[in-house]
Amino acid sequence: MGSVRKFGFLALLALPMIGSAQTWKLVWQDEFNGSTIDQTKWRYELGGGGWGNNELETYTNSSLNARIFKPFDQRLVWKAAAPGYLDIRAQRDAQGNFTSARLASNAAWTYGRMEVRALLPGGLGTWPAIWMLPADWTYGNGGWPDNGEIDIMEQVGFEGDVDHCSLHTHTYNWMNGNGPTNILSVANMVGGWRTYFMEWRPDRIDLGVDGRIVTTWTRQGRDWQAWPFDKPFQFRLNLAIGGSWGGQQGVTTTGWPRSFMVDSVRVFRAETSPFSSWSAPGTVRGVDYDQGGEGFAYHDTTPGDTGGKGRGDSVDVGLSSSEGVYIGWIDPDEWWTYTVNVPTAGTYALSVRTAAPAIGGLLYADVDDKLVTGRVAVPTTANWDTFTTLSLGNVSLAAGTHRVRIGSLAAGWNLGSVSLASTLKRTKP
Repeated sequence: MGSVRKFGFLALLALPMIGSAQTWKLVWQDEFNGSTIDQTKWRYELGGGGWGNNELETYTNSSLNARIFKPFDQRLVWKAAAPGYLDIRAQRDAQGNFTSARLASNAAWTYGRMEVRALLPGGLGTWPAIWMLPADWTYGNGGWPDNGEIDIMEQVGFEGDVDHCSLHTHTYNWMNGNGPTNILSVANMVGGWRTYFMEWRPDRIDLGVDGRIVTTWTRQGRDWQAWPFDKPFQFRLNLAIGGSWGGQQGVTTTGWPRSFMVDSVRVFRAETSPFSSWSAPGTVRGVDYDQGGEGFAYHDTTPGDTGGKGRGDSVDVGLSSSEGVYIGWIDPDEWWTYTVNVPTAGTYALSVRTAAPAIGGLLYADVDDKLVTGRVAVPTTANWDTFTTLSLGNVSLAAGTHRVRIGSLAAGWNLGSVSLASTLKRTKP
């Protein structure tokens, strides 16, 4: 929804249902079933001044503008244990001034599937939105649009049942007339519960509603100007009034308050299946990363096969006389995941085999999406063909299945294998 807004839209299209065979694991959710808004998950963004769009509302943290709504029983007693909804309410006072609410998630995510089940208010001048902004504004001018914006759903009251899905970057945005955006006519979108979603991969973003893709945007280039969507983003949920887009055909003076209702917000992580059986203690070859494809099992920043194909994908591999097949031609932001079975809980020493002919390579490791290292310098070896063991420290693992990810922060190294060794010391009887 951002600080600026497009004023037109593309033609209606018949768009496909999403057909991904990918499985997803729920990692974060709010079902709004408590008695109050959970402020460990959400914060209020306050103020007025138009928000860059000449909007009319002032956002507050009043329960008149944002509350948990629950049904009443036949005696008009509030059912505290019943399922609830987030109720974002726009109010109009006797002087014609508007108040509303805008909530931002405290958590942020990179990649995954995001779903929001919501009920739109309708009414001339309303402008509800489900969208995302970055947690850290580090690219370019430090603001919009350099750091990106993802509009999962926008709807303006004067259009009725029309869903807008858009993305904004430094290079591609509505001001330049080339921003990725599209619309879909959805029967009973206003006044009907709909699930708005995003599937976000390192090289593609799909936006849609009720399983139908409205907009697909494939990564354009490797720089932040075209693709700032490689860092954590946070949700925004708000109901704006009027403005340079929402108020193009005026704002109704009747029917207030109006409610933008949210039943649930859910975030899923992509689940992959292991390529080979790897147990701890033990070692897995670097090229035996998980199955699942780009963005799930690995991320390779170059679409071609610089070093030759390894498993029918674009990950670049080479052959060493000493190490065998290895992952090479590694660039920043690339990564690979490995599923490991841990039969016995304990502390394990994590290490990798690497080659680097010069100083400069950097890597990191995480386990189950939690970093277990900082920036680790890759030691130099005699050449690209000579490998050494690099210790990444000890990790505590419960019995069961875990995911290990090795990622690159700077180019200039090859990856041979990943190992988890027991730290238990054996003593003679």
